Amino acid sequence: MSLATKNGTNPAGVIVRLMLHDDEVFRLPTASRAVQVVSGLAWLTVAGEDIFLGNGQRLWLVGAKGSALVSALGQTPLILEVLGDSASASPGMESMLKNLAPTQGSLC
Repeated sequence: MSLATKNGTNPAGVIVRLMLHDDEVFRLPTASRAVQVVSGLAWLTVAGEDIFLGNGQRLWLVGAKGSALVSALGQTPLILEVLGDSASASPGMESMLKNLAPTQGSLC
């Protein structure tokens, strides 16, 4: 898994862009408002419901109960943007996201 955080002003609301490979799973931060697939195929589990997203598709998480999990499907790596409000892009959020990354993944 590769992880890149955004800092400073961020009008698009992207708080993190991540790349997942087949069999990798990521728990979305609770501050997540939406996810958008940049490339690949995503399998999300939100409130016990499975949702599949492809290139360019977005899922709004506002009002979702509990945490959401995302993983890549297929051989193509999944590149996913996690969107939140401007408060979510704080340095505290960046620190929390680094702690969520698996040890075998690389941070960028």
